[in-house]
Amino acid sequence: MASSKPIPCGPCIEGKVKTKADIWCYNYDEGLCSTCSGHHKRSKGKRDHKTNGIKSYKPSVQIIETQCDKHGQQFNLGEQEYQSIKEFIVKLRNEIDKHLTHLEKKICGEADTILNQEKSKARDLIAEIGRKTEKLKENKRPVTYSHTTHFKTPIILGVHQIEQQVHQCQRYIDDLENDERATEFTIKMEKNNDVEKIIKKLGSLGELTVVKTDMDLMRETGVRREAQVELLEQSSINNMTMNIEKKTKINTQQNIVYCNERVIYSDYHGNAVYCVDQSGKQIWQYTQDLSDPRGLCADTYGNIFVADVGSNGIIVISKDGKKSIVLCSDGLDNPKCICLKQNESSGFICDKAGKNLTKFNLSSR
Repeated sequence: MASSKPIPCGPCIEGKVKTKADIWCYNYDEGLCSTCSGHHKRSKGKRDHKTNGIKSYKPSVQIIETQCDKHGQQFNLGEQEYQSIKEFIVKLRNEIDKHLTHLEKKICGEADTILNQEKSKARDLIAEIGRKTEKLKENKRPVTYSHTTHFKTPIILGVHQIEQQVHQCQRYIDDLENDERATEFTIKMEKNNDVEKIIKKLGSLGELTVVKTDMDLMRETGVRREAQVELLEQSSINNMTMNIEKKTKINTQQNIVYCNERVIYSDYHGNAVYCVDQSGKQIWQYTQDLSDPRGLCADTYGNIFVADVGSNGIIVISKDGKKSIVLCSDGLDNPKCICLKQNESSGFICDKAGKNLTKFNLSSR
């Protein structure tokens, strides 16, 4: 089992009796003690139910029934709302991703534009410097001097022009120090502080709460108690009465019963009823009002019904063996066997000769 905590008997819990379950019924999804399990198996409508020993039962959460098998009404397990929450989160995420993709494209586009502009400026500067360099190379050609007066003036003018061009180039080089095109550059982005503020402020996408509403299932009060013998509303034997309804001829006998992990048996030689645990250790012994006790049966509360041949009566002993009451002492002839009918406050009694079957009803006064 998944847990060391004992599983209680469902029907006994309904009767306010704490009894450990020995069998698990998968159809009713509840545990049954040995007594309730016996009634459960003998019931025609539950013979085909899937059961297993309680030690082999392992609770599973893989399959959850979402519809009442009695009324066909769908249980509201919050699955629709849960699905809506998931869809909302997915939609929100898609919208955020879409907006972030738009912002990403926008900022990257701006960065590309700035980078291309700066590259273009650098290329223009390099081309310009190239042109200046070519002019300087032209001025490096040798100057031929002539001693004739006719050519002296043009030569002097040519040298003067070269000096002017060199001076212009020198000034151009000096001006490059202040030309923004001749500087290194990087592209930096000033972060939007609102983004971090939003992230810090957005600690959650929302707050989840559980909203419960009542369901009108038109419940049948006997559904959870079908595996037990439904007797009185209270476990006390002081208010019980019994009346004989009819007799039918049969052949049967019984003198031992198992209830609440205890074995109860009658000793007609010693005029006693004994209760022992599963190891055989005696828990209690009862001898009062008994004369040739035979058949036994137990109700949901653990009270023991004794068919006493010698007194021609039915005696009920409390589950602790400390109290008893004579339910019926008239109208019976050597009652030997007794049983309780499932789901009803009634039962049957058989005489010692095995010729009469007497039906009785229980009531509280």
